[in-house]
Amino acid sequence: MGANILTPSPLERAELHAAILAARPAVARFAAHLVGPGEDDEDIAQEACLRALDASARIRDVGRVRPFLFKVARNLVLDRARHVAHPSHPREMLPPDALESRAPAVDEALAQSERATIVRAALARLPELQRTALILHRFHGLGHDEIAEILGTTPGSSRASLHLGLRRLREMLRHRMPEWDR
Repeated sequence: MGANILTPSPLERAELHAAILAARPAVARFAAHLVGPGEDDEDIAQEACLRALDASARIRDVGRVRPFLFKVARNLVLDRARHVAHPSHPREMLPPDALESRAPAVDEALAQSERATIVRAALARLPELQRTALILHRFHGLGHDEIAEILGTTPGSSRASLHLGLRRLREMLRHRMPEWDR
């Protein structure tokens, strides 16, 4: 009986496992961009990694691990959005006297948090393909070929989605955040 040509060698399997583990933090950050931090981002990253391990016989190129993981994470987010309604979780408030001693640092942190909330809300209003292309490119540094693979489109379509997403995001943010009016 001959060896199965689809079964990776122990060395290839070890390289794939290392690539999966190395990409996991980026996949968790990507999931957090899609679902919001602290929601299911870690669960989604874990599930994506497990599915990549299960599919390791099909992933013959270590360089394809990261796009595969992002694609699986995106699909998991879409599946969860279709099947699970997430109630909003109230944020814990700090007591007023806790802010007095750290007022300058807290003011800056609140301003950054407010800006992040505004950007997240604007991103959420983008169509799904534009939002995902923008997050993958700007926050994760992926190129158009990788984005196209993750989205199941062509590189030209991923460029168009990114361009339209950036334009719409700028339009939504320019009145609230003048630094986006460029």
